[in-house]
Amino acid sequence: MKNFYKAATFLSKNVVRKNNVCATIRRIKDCEMQNTNVSDREILSKSGHLESYTQYLAKLIYHIQLDRVSIKESAMSRKIILPNNCKDYISDIPRYSNKRNSYSTTVPTTLLSIILFTLTNLININIVNGQSENDYLHQTLKVGESIPNEIWTNENKVLNLPDQNSTVTLMDYKHKELIILDFWTSWCSSCLKSFDKLNSIQRNFNDKIQILLINPSNSKDDKNRIQYIFDKQAENISGNFIIPTIYKDEIFTNLFKPKVYPHLVWLSSSGEILAITDSSELTKDRVMSFMKGKGGGDE
Repeated sequence: MKNFYKAATFLSKNVVRKNNVCATIRRIKDCEMQNTNVSDREILSKSGHLESYTQYLAKLIYHIQLDRVSIKESAMSRKIILPNNCKDYISDIPRYSNKRNSYSTTVPTTLLSIILFTLTNLININIVNGQSENDYLHQTLKVGESIPNEIWTNENKVLNLPDQNSTVTLMDYKHKELIILDFWTSWCSSCLKSFDKLNSIQRNFNDKIQILLINPSNSKDDKNRIQYIFDKQAENISGNFIIPTIYKDEIFTNLFKPKVYPHLVWLSSSGEILAITDSSELTKDRVMSFMKGKGGGDE
């Protein structure tokens, strides 16, 4: 058997003359048909095709052991192109099982499994990393907890800033002693009625607190509608309406998930949640107590 493997190695480096192969197969087939006692070896020796036929058989046996396919399939798959008059002899050679063994089926399946497993892991890693980077989007903050660091520098769309900037961050108000987030919508009449009180308190404590209106994206209020409401409010309140509003908000809404409006969140300068209340709690006395560190309370 070792000789066959040596011959197969030789064949991988040299091209077998197809005429020798065809002639050899034809002679053997003719000999079998005549039912003579002349041995194949004698026929091959006399015809000078012994070496070529041995090399051919070695190559077939080598690939059959690897792929477990028929001799014909092996010859065709290895691109041993035979003349038409030779194909009949090939088709009559005894065939092995057409079923591929574990090598031919397991290898592609294993490779596919490895590729799918790797891709799945990469996808899972990306999902986990994405969640870990934005965990604050999947939690609801409560009194006593603190605003995530990422929130401080997040830029938010805003209207009604004194400098007319289009974005604002919480970091812009970190120097204040108290930050009050007031969630509102245009269809909340209580929210609109509270604007005058909000404006008054902001004016009284302007250097120490910042009231920041938050309009959730699910309110469907766009920039033009909010600006129209603010212009109307300016006609009904004393002095200019100086409170800015974040609009199209999703970040703060996800963090606090307000169910009713108005919905107030009281924050210290460090970002600690001091209280979550309705608008009735927004009074001058309550603001002063928070600044003195005596305020606090749940929703």
